[in-house]
Amino acid sequence: MIELQSDPTAQGYIIGYTGAARRTGQKAGARVKGYIVNKRGIDATRLVTIAGGSREHATVELWLVPSGAEPPKATPTADPPNSKSAAPSKPNKP
Repeated sequence: MIELQSDPTAQGYIIGYTGAARRTGQKAGARVKGYIVNKRGIDATRLVTIAGGSREHATVELWLVPSGAEPPKATPTADPPNSKSAAPSKPNKP
């Protein structure tokens, strides 16, 4: 955050990932953005929040992107909660 404060041309990217068991990543990303804006004084227009998909554990990444550089891409590593592959299959009844 200090680097973001020091370089007014840089953009901050917050990528929130949900955990395999719960939907907490995006909410955590929103809380991180609120902290950066309200407590650290960074202009909200310099922050982009991205729903990153799912990982084994809820995760939030904060990226500092210099002016003119490519923004980060989300890297989910798990199936989303409630997906068919995340739920155990039920045996067929005769």
